[in-house]
Amino acid sequence: ESGLIISIDILPIRPLDGLVLIQGDLTEKETIEEINQQMNNKKADVVISDMSPDITGNYSVDQARSIWLCKKALETTETVLKPGGHFICKIFEGEDTQKFITTVKQRFNMVKKFSPTASRKSSSEIYLIAKSLKR
Repeated sequence: ESGLIISIDILPIRPLDGLVLIQGDLTEKETIEEINQQMNNKKADVVISDMSPDITGNYSVDQARSIWLCKKALETTETVLKPGGHFICKIFEGEDTQKFITTVKQRFNMVKKFSPTASRKSSSEIYLIAKSLKR
C-alpha cells in the first residue's frame, strides 16, 4: 500500500526516500498552506507533533510555550485531519495541561496521556494520544 508522510521542521532535514520534507514553522499560515498543497487537499489519517519550545530554564515559561505549540498542532488537525483520524502531541505537564486535555477531549473520542519508558523519570514530558476525531 502507499501513503504520504510529510515532515515539517524549522531546521533543514536530510532528505529521506518516501518522505516529503517541508522546512517551515507549523505556527505560520504559509506552512499549513504548503501541507495542504502537498496533500493535494486530501485529509490525513494521523497528525503527530513532536514540537518542543526552546528551553529557557524557567519551567513555567517552558511549559506555557509547550502548551502553545500543542494548541497550534491541534489547530492544524482542524484543516488537515480527516474525521476518525488521530492526533499525538508531546507536551510538558504543568498547570495548563488539564485545560488543554479538556479541549482535546471535546474534539476526539478517546484521549490518554502516555509517558514512554525511554523518558527520564524526572521528565515532565509526556505524549497526549487522541483517537478518532469527532465531526
